[in-house]
Amino acid sequence: MLLDIDNFKLLNDGFGHSAGDDLLLQVSDILKDSSRDQDLVMRYGDEEFLLVLLSTSLESAQTLVDRIGSAIKAKTSITFSGGIAMHSEQLSLEQLKEKADQCLYTAKHEGKDRFVLAES
Repeated sequence: MLLDIDNFKLLNDGFGHSAGDDLLLQVSDILKDSSRDQDLVMRYGDEEFLLVLLSTSLESAQTLVDRIGSAIKAKTSITFSGGIAMHSEQLSLEQLKEKADQCLYTAKHEGKDRFVLAES
C-alpha cells in the first residue's frame, strides 16, 4: 500500500517546512498506531508512505484504510490518497510496488482523497 498526503506542497509553501515536517511526524504516528505489530510502515519519499501488510486479506487491508482515514480526519485537516496492490506469486516486489504506485497515481488523477485497488 502506498499513501500520499494530498496537496502537501501547498502546506509547505503556505505554512513553511517546519509545519510540513510536523505533519509528516503526525501522519507517521497515525500510521504506526493504526497498523498491526507485524505491518511494516515507512516513509517512502517526500510525503509518501509505504505500508507492507503481511498475511493480509483485501478485507483486512480495507479495514486498515478505513481506520487510517478516520484517524487522519480526526487528528488533522488533510486528506490522503493511496494505491493498494495485493501480492501474487507472479509479481516481484518491484512489480508489486509499481502496481500500487499506478493505483496511487489513478487516485490522485480521479480527485484525491481516495484509494484505488490494483486489478488482479
